[in-house]
Amino acid sequence: MKKAIFGALALALCGAANAGPVWEYSTGPGTFGDNNSSYEYGYDSITTRYDVDSGDFVFEVDYAAENRPGVNQDRRNDTARSGWLVVNAGGNPKGEDGLAILYFDRASGNVWAYEYNGENSPNSWATGNFLGFFADAYSTNGSVSTLSINASAINAQLAGGIQFDDSVGIWFHPAFSGRARGNHNGMRSFDPGRTVWYDVAYRDTVNVPAPATLLLLGLGLIGLGMRRRS
Repeated sequence: MKKAIFGALALALCGAANAGPVWEYSTGPGTFGDNNSSYEYGYDSITTRYDVDSGDFVFEVDYAAENRPGVNQDRRNDTARSGWLVVNAGGNPKGEDGLAILYFDRASGNVWAYEYNGENSPNSWATGNFLGFFADAYSTNGSVSTLSINASAINAQLAGGIQFDDSVGIWFHPAFSGRARGNHNGMRSFDPGRTVWYDVAYRDTVNVPAPATLLLLGLGLIGLGMRRRS
């Protein structure tokens, strides 16, 4: 039993030593930008994570905004029905070539990826190359919405794609009355309806523990416990 545990510990140590970084950016409560002050949508947190080795990408928003100044209390827990998202490893992605733009739809749970054409417009999908379809990749639980995909195939097609490292830029437009429709062949239509935005550039990220590192920690604790009992 001890040999098995310490063997697994050695394997985990080897994996952790060779694992690439997992970058994460998170921000606390705030209010979305908009062109109509009557919208007044807010969020409790926005978090995004990118695993360099696996290509796993997650973008999560907690729309809870109870009793926050500047937020319409009738909309304090509204979650996005659809919208679009572009990220990069630096400046504001809006207007930058070589990136992917993701469109998501709450009703179907689907996400579509297109080559971003660099325009400040919700209609980039209509002129951009279709890069991929992700079924059941967008979900909502209470006030929290999560977009989760593996971006490896996208990043194999584009230099920037969907990825970031020790800094991140985000161009995010949640749509609260919109709808994206389509299938695995691409979107048929996108009606953004009422949208707001979250734009940031050159935000520092942190290197968070990868699963192998967490496994290593757990096995180390088990080994320490066995040593104390022996």
